[in-house]
Amino acid sequence: MPLQDDTDDQLYRDQHLVQFYDLENSWGPDQAYCLTLASEAQSVLDLGCGTGQFIAGLPDGLSTVGVDPATAMLDVARTRPGGHRTTWIEADARTIRLSQEFELVVLTGHAFQVFLKTADQQAVIDTIAAHLAPGGRFIFDSRNPLGEAWRTWVPEQSRRQIKHPELGLVDAWIDAYLAPDTGVVTYETHYQTDGQTGGREQH
Repeated sequence: MPLQDDTDDQLYRDQHLVQFYDLENSWGPDQAYCLTLASEAQSVLDLGCGTGQFIAGLPDGLSTVGVDPATAMLDVARTRPGGHRTTWIEADARTIRLSQEFELVVLTGHAFQVFLKTADQQAVIDTIAAHLAPGGRFIFDSRNPLGEAWRTWVPEQSRRQIKHPELGLVDAWIDAYLAPDTGVVTYETHYQTDGQTGGREQH
């Protein structure tokens, strides 16, 4: 899920590709842990909420806000069951300021890795600090760079088929590149059906 307004990844912006996000990104123990934290809070802010999988599923009665810069992602979130209980805001996590504090702020889905510059990382931390209630909690996740998971993000090892509700079986694969001068990994996720490449995701 992108957090910056200058992110142009088609997977997040294109209405036809956004539907692949949920098919490819399922929750596991991390969601269970976040749900446990949310059960102890009365208000939750989800930065980089994407299609709203997490926050729309929270119990009724909580004050919940989901923030994301991608219109297409938020369009999905608003129509999700339980989505009517959440306030959805299209905004940049580095600069958004709400007149509200939250007992829980979440930044999941490895979203923090979108911010490559120290200044951007600090800006997001400032946003979190500005919205965290006294005694509140903030949780985020990130891949361990020492694991070098990106080494397996190559067509030979990442090729798979996805069962799409309308398109049927879709071929998908990832192709990654490490910039040796910066250490930044850029990867593309390709989707292909009927011999045509349908789109790609870049980071």
